[in-house]
Amino acid sequence: MKTALITGANGFVGSHLTANLASAGWNVIGTLRKERDNATSVRSNTDKIIFTGDIGAYKQWDETLDGVEAVVHLAALAHDTSGNKKWTPHDYMRTNAGATLDLARAAAKTGVRRFIFLSTIKVNGETTPVDNPFDETSPAKPEDPYGASKLMAENGLWEIAEGTGMEIVVIRPPLVYGRGVKGNMGALIDVVNRKRLLPAPAIKNLRSFVYAGNLADAILVCMESPQASGHTFIVSDGEDISTINLIRLIAKSARSGAVIIPAPGQLLALAGAAGDAIEAVVGRHVSFNSTAISKVSSSLRVDSAKIRRKLGWSPPFTLEEGIIKTVGQPWGV
Repeated sequence: MKTALITGANGFVGSHLTANLASAGWNVIGTLRKERDNATSVRSNTDKIIFTGDIGAYKQWDETLDGVEAVVHLAALAHDTSGNKKWTPHDYMRTNAGATLDLARAAAKTGVRRFIFLSTIKVNGETTPVDNPFDETSPAKPEDPYGASKLMAENGLWEIAEGTGMEIVVIRPPLVYGRGVKGNMGALIDVVNRKRLLPAPAIKNLRSFVYAGNLADAILVCMESPQASGHTFIVSDGEDISTINLIRLIAKSARSGAVIIPAPGQLLALAGAAGDAIEAVVGRHVSFNSTAISKVSSSLRVDSAKIRRKLGWSPPFTLEEGIIKTVGQPWGV
């Protein structure tokens, strides 16, 4: 039986992936940061659990990787969307680049065949023109320490592959969603569930997303397909959606009863400026500042044609099905 090591096995991508791997006949070793993170679902789909503590300081990889054929590295210091955390560029580099490359070197040393790295589309940037999505040939232009740390990890992995022959696969997803999602999508779902009247940008933007179940399925294909080695793949649901239509879909799926009110861009810009002013006065992050308004109003599209063409992959869930699984139940149930 093939054995895989999955870091961050208790995340919503990790929980989907460990279930998929167990069904596909893999022996799964999962890593968690600490024992209290040991969710029941992770235990039921893994054969062994390793507690690493701070993954940036973990040095016992050699013994952990004994007999492992594939590593899927999901654990990372996540992009801070709250504005309240005090992570420094050094923190991101230490965890997202340094720990990744420590693990990859140990994997190569112990004979791991393939190393799958979950990167981010933020390596390419934060926005795209509505008619010009990112693909695997787009230049790397990270705009924050999180994206820069993931790019440094990618570059280091290709160097390790060249020097050792270990097979590397890099996956760059856009925003990943699923039940329990946090960050911008989690905040948006929370707002839709709480508000009865909800302004939404009446702007013709388009954004790409990937449901955690789709991403986990793509990762499994990248683990098993001989054609995946040595490639970077962008993975998405393949259905782009405007922010206002996403809000409508969330409200419908959650049966929130929220009334969506189209709001012109200038009104949203004023709201963002007001949020900035409040932050300056109270010295605390607020959710409706100009940065947040810019994110919901801009486009960020990706083209995931390469993985479909080269590996024959197609997402098992539609965008609508993914949103329903994230926030509610099928209509009529």
